[in-house]
Amino acid sequence: MKRLVTKAGGSGALLKAGWALAIKGLPALYGLGVIFVLLRALPVEEYGSYGVAWAFLNVAAMCTRGLWALTLVQRWASGAGERVLGAIVGLSLGTTLIGIAVGMILMPALGLSATETGLTCLALLILVPRDLAIA
Repeated sequence: MKRLVTKAGGSGALLKAGWALAIKGLPALYGLGVIFVLLRALPVEEYGSYGVAWAFLNVAAMCTRGLWALTLVQRWASGAGERVLGAIVGLSLGTTLIGIAVGMILMPALGLSATETGLTCLALLILVPRDLAIA
């Protein structure tokens, strides 16, 4: 804390911290916006399908993000560089493909249609670059 409130660069450090907080808060605001838009567009009987798909998507994305992305990106930032880039992408895609396979079996058993299952699995694949960028 003492470092943030120095006379020479106190406002600069606080400004940087404010920008970092704003950038990290964007995914939360985006998620809230999507929820509010979808809640108005979906008929009431579709809320359950949306909830199942959203829950599965979040759990599967968290596995990828938590198991590989954050840890390996931290290694990359510490100087490992190009040596871990292939591992980051490969392990993230591998975990995502396992999640898609599980989703193709599990979500129809929970009552989602083939279209809803397919779109959820496609969204999971699309989240890999986003999660790596966030990490």
